[in-house]
Amino acid sequence: MAFEKGKNQNKLTDKNINKIIETYRNRVDVDKYAHVASLEEIEQDKQEIAELEARINEQLKILGIDV
Repeated sequence: MAFEKGKNQNKLTDKNINKIIETYRNRVDVDKYAHVASLEEIEQDKQEIAELEARINEQLKILGIDV
């Protein structure tokens, strides 16, 4: 479990915080948890995000919402 349920907010445990830090420090892929992305992947994602944001903005303008 990645967190413990709190009353109004979920809280990361010390164990989970340490797992996050160690995963980051070791720069490892962990199935369904972490992925070490190449610079090429990051650039492609940035481009895709920009294209999607432009499409969303077009749709918002059609709906009469200023962006």
